[in-house]
Amino acid sequence: MVRPSFVFLASLWRCPAPVLLGLAAPLTALGQTRTGTAAASHEVQPEEIHIVGRNAGPESLEDGANAARVLDLGDTRITAVNLGDVFRNAPGVTFRQSGGLGSNNQFTLNGLSGNQVPFFIDGLPIQVIGLPSDPSLVPINLLRGVELYKGVVPIEFGADALGGAVNILTYVPEETAAFLGYEVASFDTHRVAGQVAHRFTGIPLVLSARSFFDASSNDYAINVTLTDPLGRTMPGRVDRFHDGLSNYGAAARAAVVDVGWADRFEVRGFFRGQDDDIQHGVFLGARPLGAASRGQQAFGTVMRFAKRRIADWLDLDAFIAFSRTESFLTDVSTDRFDWLGNVTVSDVSPGEFTNGVEQTLTDDRFSGRINAEVQLAPDHILAMNLTPTLLRRSIDRTQVRQGRIDRDPAQTMELTGGLAYRSRWLGRIFENDLFGKFFIYDAQAREVLMGLDITSVEETYVRGGVGNALVFQPHRLLRLRASYELTTRLPEPREIFGDGVFISANPTLRPESSHNLNLSAALLDWRTPIGTIEASVWGFLREVDDLIFQRVTEFESRFVNVGSARIFGIEASLAYRLWEERIEVSGNLTVEESEVTAEEGEFAAQQGERLANRPYLYGTLQTRLRLPDVFADDDLLSFFGALRYTHAFFFLSEAFGDPGQKNTIPDQYGVDAGTAYAIDVAKDWRLTGSFEVHNVADSELFDFLRVPRPGRSFHAKFTLGFR
Repeated sequence: MVRPSFVFLASLWRCPAPVLLGLAAPLTALGQTRTGTAAASHEVQPEEIHIVGRNAGPESLEDGANAARVLDLGDTRITAVNLGDVFRNAPGVTFRQSGGLGSNNQFTLNGLSGNQVPFFIDGLPIQVIGLPSDPSLVPINLLRGVELYKGVVPIEFGADALGGAVNILTYVPEETAAFLGYEVASFDTHRVAGQVAHRFTGIPLVLSARSFFDASSNDYAINVTLTDPLGRTMPGRVDRFHDGLSNYGAAARAAVVDVGWADRFEVRGFFRGQDDDIQHGVFLGARPLGAASRGQQAFGTVMRFAKRRIADWLDLDAFIAFSRTESFLTDVSTDRFDWLGNVTVSDVSPGEFTNGVEQTLTDDRFSGRINAEVQLAPDHILAMNLTPTLLRRSIDRTQVRQGRIDRDPAQTMELTGGLAYRSRWLGRIFENDLFGKFFIYDAQAREVLMGLDITSVEETYVRGGVGNALVFQPHRLLRLRASYELTTRLPEPREIFGDGVFISANPTLRPESSHNLNLSAALLDWRTPIGTIEASVWGFLREVDDLIFQRVTEFESRFVNVGSARIFGIEASLAYRLWEERIEVSGNLTVEESEVTAEEGEFAAQQGERLANRPYLYGTLQTRLRLPDVFADDDLLSFFGALRYTHAFFFLSEAFGDPGQKNTIPDQYGVDAGTAYAIDVAKDWRLTGSFEVHNVADSELFDFLRVPRPGRSFHAKFTLGFR
């Protein structure tokens, strides 16, 4: 069978060159703007971006051997774009949501998704830093950039990633500064975020605090099936109800900086919470939920120390952290609702999708990490990492008819470590990173078997990994990369223990392993008489064994090992800037294939078929116009727009059923547009505002089967900053 993605590429091959250039002319991400432009000159300039604990020179992280793509959020912070939109605009990345703000989502990087790609905040695990794990809820005002690591993850993170990682970079103030941002949008959406910092005179102490609050009704219109009093069904269009969200948090930081014994010693503490109404399960079923809800509260603290050039040859970066996360579920209502929000039946069995449950799931996480770098000689470094983690989980569950059910605590212990030799040669034309990793894992739990018998389960694994990353830059305009890694990903607690309701436990889940190969070429900042051009091509291959797959029904799922799979693809991006970089047209295109290679087990029947329910052809097209000094000195007026495309894909495997009768997520076209203005209102104070329309065409967009994303929405955002 000839797959649509390759038919598409073949058609491009036959196009005349001018047509290809016209298609390629607009390629990168809305957030990937250059801080050297007039637009960014008015922004708070981001700090130097570098790997945590690494001896970084003045060059960008993108120059190094580990293939990190840096998304600078300079212009994006003043807009109503959220971090999920930034990811949608990046090559090789998909960000899918099952509804509006705060809904379930899935992030995918080069074909790997979920826990296969860990998230970090400022180099620390996201669980210990106090920002939401949902990228769309992370306040973009607080951010300065994002690092996307593709294929090879540096040992400094201490991560068991399968094929990449994401490091979100926040503003960590070292000077006195403040800002406050407010956004109001359709569907009764309000978002507020702020930060304040003060550096004391005469002592090396910086105190800072930040907070955020989001609220949305998510009451956008959807198409559903209605039932009249006689039981007859008919199509209808209604506003979603009982789908509200509130998301809030605060954090404080005290840091001693630039003293003899430390470059930085800091203590952070945080609290955050989230409350969600539950309207439906995985799909929009015939009957909505009208009373069930869930929520989460978390708090924690982290202590971090960093010092470079200890005895002129040693760098250290270390942290210890504790966090507690409590997840709540309430489903005890005896009412049943229709899509108009009316109660259709009362005084029936408690619980709309469970047997009447109130539950609190508590995770206590203890973690630490130490990174050390030894300068063996100029341009030769030995790096070491050790990262222990202990997680204990308990469940307090009450069922209306059975009373309280005690669950024995479960726990996982992980120890990851790595050793890397980094070297530069021939005046830094070559840079190489040779590394090895090890992973030790132990899980203990009690599993409920058929017949309600209970047995103790303990699983222990010891795994290793090796890899090498090489960058070769023979000319200032050309950069070539190649990398390979054999790595392991340990199952996450949620995959092993479940969540007590939506996800069933599977204590015998095995780790995944993968061979990762990556090749890329980039054209860098080519300045021509008609403008500046940047372009890149990236190819990737993932051979995954013991792939962990989430088997889903409407209200329940379970993570299982399904055998082996092969994921490969190519992505291309190009950006064109002219008129002193006031005009930028950019975009990207990704073609990704994934196929089942299992020869035994339940997925053997699908051997050679594409993995189901994942996009395989997608791209973006963006444009931005920046006009400085329009109404006043040092002001900035900008206009921007984005077009996103995702090709249709099957919800279930191609191996089964008539393709003409299959459930399909259709072709998706989404268009956003907006304008922003920034002006100095006083010395060191800057006011910005933006107005945007998302999903301009009011298209019916689906990331998941039969769960539409919001239609056309209007957004206004204002920010006041001081520095």
